[in-house]
Amino acid sequence: MRHFAATAFGFLLCACASYDGSSLRAGVSSDADVRSVMGAPGAEYTAADGTRRLVYPHGPLGTQTYVVSVGVDGRVSAGTPLHSHGTAS
Repeated sequence: MRHFAATAFGFLLCACASYDGSSLRAGVSSDADVRSVMGAPGAEYTAADGTRRLVYPHGPLGTQTYVVSVGVDGRVSAGTPLHSHGTAS
């Protein structure tokens, strides 16, 4: 039982660590890479120029929200934290 708890805790830490998209690279990572690492976005917006914003709210009441910009070529152009611990950055 101890080994199971330790393994489950390790998986939980890995899942939390990758949620911010730190492994994604601008100009290299694709939309599919974003969804693979971060899951389905909570919201998705498309600008007039075709650029998409994938919004990932996390934490209680969305206090840690990440926005990933995907260009018309389907590649990540930027990834930024929008809110962190309740404050806008």
